[in-house]
Amino acid sequence: MLASLLFFADHTPTTQPFLNALADCYYEVTTTTTLKALRLSLRQSKPSAIIIQIGATRNSAYETCRNIRRHPQGKDVPILLCANGLDEVEWGTALVSGADDIISIVPQDIQQSIARLKFLLREYGDIGALQKQMGVILPHELAENNATFERAHKLRPVGTDLKERYPDRGLPFRWDNSANSVLVGAGLTQELDILHLRNTKNGDVLDILCEAGRGTKLHRHLLELGGDDLFYPDRGAAGLAFQLAALRYRKSLKANLQKQLEAQVARANLDPLTGLLNRRAGLALSRAELKGTADKRNPFSAMVIDIDQFKRFNDQFGHAFGDKILRKCAERLKRHIREVDILTRYGGDEFLLCLPNIDLPTATQIAARLRHGLAKPIKDKSGSHRVTVSIGLATASGSNPNLQSLIDQADINMFREKPARKMTPGIPMHFSKSA
Repeated sequence: MLASLLFFADHTPTTQPFLNALADCYYEVTTTTTLKALRLSLRQSKPSAIIIQIGATRNSAYETCRNIRRHPQGKDVPILLCANGLDEVEWGTALVSGADDIISIVPQDIQQSIARLKFLLREYGDIGALQKQMGVILPHELAENNATFERAHKLRPVGTDLKERYPDRGLPFRWDNSANSVLVGAGLTQELDILHLRNTKNGDVLDILCEAGRGTKLHRHLLELGGDDLFYPDRGAAGLAFQLAALRYRKSLKANLQKQLEAQVARANLDPLTGLLNRRAGLALSRAELKGTADKRNPFSAMVIDIDQFKRFNDQFGHAFGDKILRKCAERLKRHIREVDILTRYGGDEFLLCLPNIDLPTATQIAARLRHGLAKPIKDKSGSHRVTVSIGLATASGSNPNLQSLIDQADINMFREKPARKMTPGIPMHFSKSA
């Protein structure tokens, strides 16, 4: 889907080259020249980004940023201000008011400004995608605030004279040669420095700011090489502090959302008692794996593993001990299977183990190994208890196997084993049939 941009500016000849460049990138641009029209556009639809041209009265542009951030449609979209000649204090004021970046739309700077726009669209897009995957849109505001900048950030210099050109005295960042946030200075080796940083052991977690060298025509390739953001020297040390804080804030927000998503996925897919896949997730994964092995004409085996006389343990020693048995069995089973095998808590005292690319004779050997691994007694305050299991096996054959039919056959084979094990306790019996 094309990105839709809302451009708030006086429609003068100076803005036309920038609008033409946006059209060349296939952006849909809506231009407004009054605050009333801006508010109306926001009510009608949510833009992908908002660009505001700063006129003679800069404070009004800053106030416009604040108003947009208060609007429901403007809370979580990137805002860029168009201006030239801002000093360090004005640049900081613009960020605190809610802007994400300051860009220039004079012809020689248009390509760099579009690179900045694309960067912010990608950042916000990543955050939005994470929120949608979580099934809820959380209100968040990427506009920086004073609290964000009061926290000191560490920055590693890569390049010459960076510490001298951007002194950290009195600013909320300090130079540190071991920091994970990096400023790569402009110079002949800048591109190689970025590539080297990304290819180091922890390169994927680095925050890389790339200094935009004076006289360089294009800087967007620095982002393509692995840079996270561009920094322009005329913003000075204070601007560097603000931009570093903004970058860290966005990346930490994405990391927190990713962590929440992973926790949410785990809660949805894992059995809380054993930590194994729950029935729904395990069956879905096994079904997909079965299809893949069948397409390659490879075997696929399934085991239904049932704890013998589990109800007796619960009735005699309590449900807490029954839970302990389930956890211990799950731990021991995991130790004796491959990473590609799919182990599922299938029912109350039943586990399902799916074995891709394993034929029936090999699966029979694995079953014997699992029995041996589960044979170690489980200790409790009531004493030491030996736990045995019954295992039913089935192996898929044919070009279009059905997972549920395979499991049902393994389940039948498991129940066939139960009487034999009661008659001869401790002797591993096994009945299997190819499905």
